[in-house]
Amino acid sequence: PVSDISFRNELTSKLSTWEQIHILSAILDKNLDFAPDFTQFLKSSNKSIVLFAIKMTDHLKQQKAIGNLIELLDDADPEIRNSTIHALANLDAIESASKILGMYLNEEKNTQLEIIRALGKIGSKENEMTFLGEQLNNADHEISLAASYALKTSGSSGKLLLRKIKHNSNGQLAAIIEHSLDERIS
Repeated sequence: PVSDISFRNELTSKLSTWEQIHILSAILDKNLDFAPDFTQFLKSSNKSIVLFAIKMTDHLKQQKAIGNLIELLDDADPEIRNSTIHALANLDAIESASKILGMYLNEEKNTQLEIIRALGKIGSKENEMTFLGEQLNNADHEISLAASYALKTSGSSGKLLLRKIKHNSNGQLAAIIEHSLDERIS
């Protein structure tokens, strides 16, 4: 059965994209109720297996993996942290929002952008919305634009905050907010 995936933590070579596609295909060909619990692979010493397991917990919406994914936020590898943040956002892991927010200052730009996008999906507390509002004024245009989209994504309170800030702004910030609020752009 599919639940008996043949790769183990002993795999020393990189799990290729081709192999990943075939594993996913085998799972999708079977009843998804028999999909393996991918949390067992999140602690592998093989980075490609960990990244694949993160993608699969996300794709298969394995909510029981959230606690294990939160632990991966402390991983030394930025690619693993980015994938984990992305998966937690897709799993609506509200319980991870404060930890993700706490990581922001010590991360490189790509991870900061992933954090901002994630907070737009799962951030619901006032301090997370305040943080996103503050990032609108970031000197880095890409960060500012990502924060604007994140506030739009966060729901009606985020959109309301954007409109309020836009009303009191001019120039580049007003243009960024207007652009992100355009309903033709998702």
